[in-house]
Amino acid sequence: MTMPTTITRRAIALLAGAVLLSAATALSAGRERLHMPKPPDSVRIVRKAGQWEFLRIPSPGNNYDELRYDVRIASEGGRVYLHCTLFNTPEVDDRITAPYVRLLDTNGVEFALLMLGTKTYWSQGGQTAEAIALPFLPRAYYIACGYVFYCDTSYEHMQGGPQETIVDAETGKIVHRGAMRNAHEYLAETDRPSSLMFLGDTMRVKVAEPPAAGTNKFNARLDYAFFDGRTGTKIVSGEDATDAVFFPKRRGNYVLSLSVKGPGGIHWRDLRPLVVLPKIEWTSDPAYFGRLAINDAIACGLSNDVHGVEDGRPVRSLGEKEDRLTDRVVGSSLTNFAGGMARIVSHDRGFFGYTIGVNLEQNMPYLLEIEYPEDTPRTFAFVVGGGTYSPGIHTGHTLGQPEPRYFAEQISFPLSLTMEKAQFIVWAGDEEVREGLFVGVADPGTLNAPFSRKPVLARIALYDFLSIACVRPRGALPENLRRRVWVESEECMPRDGVRFSPLINALFYGQNAVSPVLLSWNGHGDFNNTILFRSERYPQPVRMFLDGVEYETDRVENPTNRYDFWGEYLDWARQAGLAVCPRIEYGGSSLLPPDARAVRKDGSDYPGVLRRSTGAILADSVDATHPAARADAEAVIDECFRTLTDEQRSVLRELGFRRRAHFLSTSFSERAIAAFEAETGTAIPGGTIEDKRTALTGPQLDAYRLWYQRKTLALLAALNERYRGYTLAQTPAPLSYYHWTQPGMPYEGLYYVPEVEWQKTGRRLRRLPFEGLPLPKITCEDLVAAVPRWTDGDEGLIAAAVPSGIAPTLPVYGAVASVCQPYLELFSRNGTPAARITPPVFSVTQLYRKGRPPYYAGETMYHSREFSMLEPLLAFCAGNVVQISFDQSHPACFPFPVAARRFFANYLALPAVPMPLVPQVGEVPFIVRMAAVGGATYVAVANTGFMPVQSRILLPIARAEQIRPLTGADEPLPFFSSPSGISFDVALGPVELKSFIIK
Repeated sequence: MTMPTTITRRAIALLAGAVLLSAATALSAGRERLHMPKPPDSVRIVRKAGQWEFLRIPSPGNNYDELRYDVRIASEGGRVYLHCTLFNTPEVDDRITAPYVRLLDTNGVEFALLMLGTKTYWSQGGQTAEAIALPFLPRAYYIACGYVFYCDTSYEHMQGGPQETIVDAETGKIVHRGAMRNAHEYLAETDRPSSLMFLGDTMRVKVAEPPAAGTNKFNARLDYAFFDGRTGTKIVSGEDATDAVFFPKRRGNYVLSLSVKGPGGIHWRDLRPLVVLPKIEWTSDPAYFGRLAINDAIACGLSNDVHGVEDGRPVRSLGEKEDRLTDRVVGSSLTNFAGGMARIVSHDRGFFGYTIGVNLEQNMPYLLEIEYPEDTPRTFAFVVGGGTYSPGIHTGHTLGQPEPRYFAEQISFPLSLTMEKAQFIVWAGDEEVREGLFVGVADPGTLNAPFSRKPVLARIALYDFLSIACVRPRGALPENLRRRVWVESEECMPRDGVRFSPLINALFYGQNAVSPVLLSWNGHGDFNNTILFRSERYPQPVRMFLDGVEYETDRVENPTNRYDFWGEYLDWARQAGLAVCPRIEYGGSSLLPPDARAVRKDGSDYPGVLRRSTGAILADSVDATHPAARADAEAVIDECFRTLTDEQRSVLRELGFRRRAHFLSTSFSERAIAAFEAETGTAIPGGTIEDKRTALTGPQLDAYRLWYQRKTLALLAALNERYRGYTLAQTPAPLSYYHWTQPGMPYEGLYYVPEVEWQKTGRRLRRLPFEGLPLPKITCEDLVAAVPRWTDGDEGLIAAAVPSGIAPTLPVYGAVASVCQPYLELFSRNGTPAARITPPVFSVTQLYRKGRPPYYAGETMYHSREFSMLEPLLAFCAGNVVQISFDQSHPACFPFPVAARRFFANYLALPAVPMPLVPQVGEVPFIVRMAAVGGATYVAVANTGFMPVQSRILLPIARAEQIRPLTGADEPLPFFSSPSGISFDVALGPVELKSFIIK
């Protein structure tokens, strides 16, 4: 099999002037693609007396891992030697793990292996060379050059391993590029489906018979070796075994080499990286994070702290449209407060940050702790790592969003008047291993957060996880009765290079599901990480850098050689016991016929997607009424799920579609309008399609929108049925549909005013005193009425159009939406709605660092402490939502994990059934819900107030044997029986939920 080869950045610099001219054209026009010469299908061979040189064998991956192998086979002193020199280009934090050269006979049997190292190292330019003596050399043979793993931080999704390039030594022809090839498959079996293990786990390997019919059986024997992935030290090895057991003694990164011997050499080989994480401890205590050890700490109030502070502020010079950073600016200063010394942001929109961490290990989790005084209302916009985590925090008197145009609700949270701690589980990716973990805090500015004072930090600490404690509620509910909690982020995978961090973070914070986006931005994002599966329908262009500018080239990747991250992701989820609820943002693949694209009411195309990198503007929209739309969408579903194993399919649950940009907008095509007239009997006046579009106003437009939405939702329902055919779940689940675009709240003019209008009045409003700021009066009726109407270029969802097989998820933001029962139940299915906790927009706060791209800080804002769970708690109390998703810019990252873990544990312990409210007599400050399931009664008690309370609740239950909490200490509670029912005392903290079971 022949694959395209890659061209390095170094090679680009050597191309002819025509190519450079093409690049210049691409830079100026912004739409041209950099022309790349046709990749060679063979390598150069130089033959000398007693020596053969195979020059510039290309790397085996997907066009981004820029490695070259020079292989030389020479005879000397009556012996034959194999030499290899590996060349790599200077990259930014790219990692190579255990590169190698194998020699194969023409049957694919390996007779020699040369390892150029058994550890992970950085691609920084230069070369690595090794040599071995060969036992023999047949007349005809193949040369396989590869690696165990390669990670390109710009295109992580396109990398993986082990992969190799196989060259015919006689002709130099490249016969294969892709996954490691063996003479026979599956000759060694392991009980670990992926490259992820936890400390205390064991991996068992045994030799199995070849599965192919007619294959010659032989007395296969196993050789194995286990290496430290950081140092390359061999830990354990063995030969001629039938099985082996590996049990790592410490966390870290390893490389495992397995081979099965038979006649003539090695018939099967597997080289795999293994990541051993700290041991998982299951706990009922949300405050116990596991066994921790201090790694590093920073006293922010000390001027002589050994950690250098980096600070600054943006300035805008006259005539410039963008913020710039001057040569010398100060963004922070030391200050004293009641508790001692600290560092404060001293200028409007200023920032400061530190780099923390000692000897951080790749792929390892850490607990980051940030200490600050909660003495006055403040808004903290954080950025952690290379922009991997970007949470924000409000304290005290805050708003729903720290930007005046989005002022929606004022909420006065009590201040603790003590030192508080925000804590995050973070991971060491490539940048952190090289440079440490960057922790910065920014001030949104007085124009964006007029109620808030400047951020103040007293201490930053980083802890090693010696074990990871995860909260697990007691009691095992059947699959069809489980609630779901997950986090939704924009990208297919995290930015930090730690591929499984969303899953482990989900476990740590107490969620029971993950929701990866398989198709992000309809496969047309800024990087080639917008599609998680191998796809022929979304061809990905090869991208190259030239003089620091990224260009799309005219070459297209071979999707069959894309690393199977999607399958591995499902293997990780199965190991972690997490349900997977995949999401798709579909707007028509690249193979969708042009006439199946949606058009606007004036007949023009919907706006395309313009990416930051060079390349054409992409038209991403689909006419749901076109016959080709269903065929194309079904083909996309097939590509996603067809190649999965039964084990991988076993974790799949609800499928989700999310509307983004104009992907699923109403189409006013001639075909769609004609179908509307034919199916509804409506005659739209006009002799031409332009006349009919003009005539579509008033009641006819409302009827057309309803008809078209029904067509769109029917298409999604059909796709869900196709998806169900790939799942193994016993109980079919409705499709989860999020109708609204990125801002999350489709309430232009309700929660916030249009941007154009705000620009006209913003200056005047910003000069008003805080008490005079004109906030809109939002009512429950306003929310319900806003859902189906047009808002900010987005089309609202019409309840009458939604079929029973689809469960829309409503965005929940602020106190009004959280407590509005008619709003939450607008699309409820059997009294069990779904909600998405979301900010209305991302923060515009940035950390401008001189000479480097800015970081976006505080993209997801939270209330402080217990109040961070206010919206999901209120949504549960008002509507008994059974699915709660959180909109976060990146992998799961809650600033106050104790509050999140406590809420999730109690919420997930309850069955996903209607739980009616139980009215209480007198001034009971609790909200109580109750439901009987399987011979037991489940009770939820919530305190929505901001102060701790204790009270007695009464339940209309005739008799009970015992009452036990579903989380916390497993001790039966005392209760009292009376003709009115049973009663017991409950004590709850601020914004707290507790769940109980009564038998």
